[in-house]
Amino acid sequence: CEGVELMHLLLKGKKSSRYGAIKAIDFATTRCPPACDRLVEAGALAQLFAVFMGRSKIKNSRGDASDRDVAKEVEERCVSIISNLFQGVTKNSRKERLAAKFVEAEFEKVDRLMELVFRYEASVRACEQRIAREAEELEEDVDPGELMLERLDAGLFTLQCALVVVAALWGTGDAGLRRRLLACLHQKGQSLETVRSYLMEFYFGVGDDGAPEEKQRQLQRLGQLLGALGVDVDAEAAARHSGEDAAPAAAAAAAGDAGGQEDGQAGALDMDL
Repeated sequence: CEGVELMHLLLKGKKSSRYGAIKAIDFATTRCPPACDRLVEAGALAQLFAVFMGRSKIKNSRGDASDRDVAKEVEERCVSIISNLFQGVTKNSRKERLAAKFVEAEFEKVDRLMELVFRYEASVRACEQRIAREAEELEEDVDPGELMLERLDAGLFTLQCALVVVAALWGTGDAGLRRRLLACLHQKGQSLETVRSYLMEFYFGVGDDGAPEEKQRQLQRLGQLLGALGVDVDAEAAARHSGEDAAPAAAAAAAGDAGGQEDGQAGALDMDL
């Protein structure tokens, strides 16, 4: 968690070291609340969101054709950092500062976030369809491990990070943010169920790498986000453990606590429009 302030100073500069700085910040803020707190207190949100919005370009030290790959990596790392911050900052005042960035300039950062959600979700879905098609042609079963690796290569982790941010923004209870999120989802014919589905997979796929207490903290944070979306993670876990189909439980949660919230928000949205 050390050196966050230095990385922020490098990020503010115009040199090639900014590429290394964004990578270091991503690493430092992963599962490290003190680093998340320091980054927000250092005033790094302005620089971070300038990169997130594509207004501040970061290139590699060579400045050659590989800049295209660098741009994609920087995009993914920005999403990861913002996700880390929403999960890691310890004071409500800092969370409010973070969420407030998405309200600025008529919710332009929400639009950018949802643009990334839809792009990465389409990439993951296309990957799943390709693997299923290839398996059908070969008359073979899909290997779960291979499928997961392919989905990760297609951007699954970045999609999950982006949806963590979506859930965190929804969890603020801000009516304006909720209306904007729903407007973006409905525009693509989707709903909060998409967010719930991927985040539940994320929750139940948390591995045992690292200390057990850190795994527990991560599960607690993800559980809180899912709870804000109306998912009872304990009920989901019990259903999975007993071998029952988890889909009915998820559907019940969607149609119950959170479903009513979404319908209410959609109604308010329609009235505003």
